[in-house]
Amino acid sequence: MRLRLFLFIIALFAFNGLSGQVGIDTVMAKKGDGIFSILRNAGMDPATHYEEFYKLNEEHIRNGSELINGKKYLLPDAPDSFKNRGTRIVVNEQIEKPIFDKELSKLAVKDSTLKHSVYYIMYSPNLSDGDISERSNNFIIQLAKELLVRSAKVYILEDASNTDNPSKEAVDKDFGLLELGEYSGVINKKYLMNNGSYQRVLVLQELNGSARNYAVNVSHYSSSKEGLALAGNLQKSIKKYAAKRTDVKKGISIFDDEIGIYLAKNILAPVTILSLDSGKKALEKGIEVKAGKTYLAKMIMEGIAKDYAQNSSGG
Repeated sequence: MRLRLFLFIIALFAFNGLSGQVGIDTVMAKKGDGIFSILRNAGMDPATHYEEFYKLNEEHIRNGSELINGKKYLLPDAPDSFKNRGTRIVVNEQIEKPIFDKELSKLAVKDSTLKHSVYYIMYSPNLSDGDISERSNNFIIQLAKELLVRSAKVYILEDASNTDNPSKEAVDKDFGLLELGEYSGVINKKYLMNNGSYQRVLVLQELNGSARNYAVNVSHYSSSKEGLALAGNLQKSIKKYAAKRTDVKKGISIFDDEIGIYLAKNILAPVTILSLDSGKKALEKGIEVKAGKTYLAKMIMEGIAKDYAQNSSGG
């Protein structure tokens, strides 16, 4: 309890340099734009924000909805927009930016299954293949999309070496306590900002990803009931998609590495690690499934939704 209280206090003062949305956003209308298209392209629900947009820009709107080509328009404050609910954080540079920007118009809310939930997704520092970061990024982006369209808030955390085709040396580097502390500090600050919501940390670890199939293992901290619950729901969901019949005990374990234990002890939200491996030993212990970003995201999404439905009241 003392450690949690200490983390709670220091997080209030941590990482104030992280950029956030300041002031009122504007957008320039293009030929043929109307209120609906402008709002959709900004990642906002037109039905929700139409009236507010109209009130903000009434003097520059023609015939009820036509916008003037080349004119700047004020955008409503929309915490529920895809742009505001999906944030990519470059931790070591203290930069925040939307996960989706140009793709916003293609996103549409499916339902409110995960409303009032917050997910922090990060790469594991234990990567061993120069190509893994790109595959991991594709999967994480797909998972973030699945979460966002179901009304969740999503943060993707990374450092600058992960953002643009990192070299093998950059990916292979071992995270020290300083780097892990930076990640923990960012997550704890966001945790306090979203206090009262159901919040979980998902760490992706991908090893030996050259094979057609993966062995998936979900691990959790031994002292976390919430972490165990999410890991159990993920295991059940993954087993449904197993490439072959799987033993009931396969695919779930407790943290036995320094990184997992450090994160679990220093982050306010429960931490779960998803390990994807195609090594022989991993295939013996994990749940074998087909590779593919959409396929993996779907089965992880099902486990997440089930856990939220069962445990969201507990935070």
